[in-house]
Amino acid sequence: FKNLSPYIGPSFDNHEIEELLTKFRLKFSKIKNVEKKTAKLISTGNVVGWFQGRGEIGHRALGNRSILADPRKLNAKELVNQRLKKRDWFMPYAPAVLEEDMKFFTNKDYFSAYMQVAFNVNNSIKNKIRSTIHIDNTARIQTVSKKTNYKFWKLLKEFKKNTGMGAIMNTSFNRHGIATISSPR
Repeated sequence: FKNLSPYIGPSFDNHEIEELLTKFRLKFSKIKNVEKKTAKLISTGNVVGWFQGRGEIGHRALGNRSILADPRKLNAKELVNQRLKKRDWFMPYAPAVLEEDMKFFTNKDYFSAYMQVAFNVNNSIKNKIRSTIHIDNTARIQTVSKKTNYKFWKLLKEFKKNTGMGAIMNTSFNRHGIATISSPR
């Protein structure tokens, strides 16, 4: 299982995506450093739909079909719920965390690339990522590595440069009860 990856879903080339954007008369521009631009948008309070590479297989958004927000903002969860997800107030979102920064978030010495473990979060960090903390002070952390998802890892690195925080609020790119966005359409 050395090369096991959840990123085995569909992918789309730029030409296919541009055709759809043009067909639906949506404004767009090509950005050289999309990770840097997106990190800036998130750090200034914007919520972003992040669609890149091959889709994830499974029920977790792991950085290729994700809705992303600033975990430092107390209202990030409510903003995503009201405008997009329509989930119950108690349903938590997860922090995607730089693998190399995991030690700041929890005292556990293992990683969770698939967002499957609820970790006790260190007291020193809890209030800094409040929008991703469960009522029992745990978080379902996704560790993001440079090796397995470079673009998402780079986005987190850029966000950390802007904010000092190596984590972003991450949830699936869909509405509650509807399948995750799979195609650009």
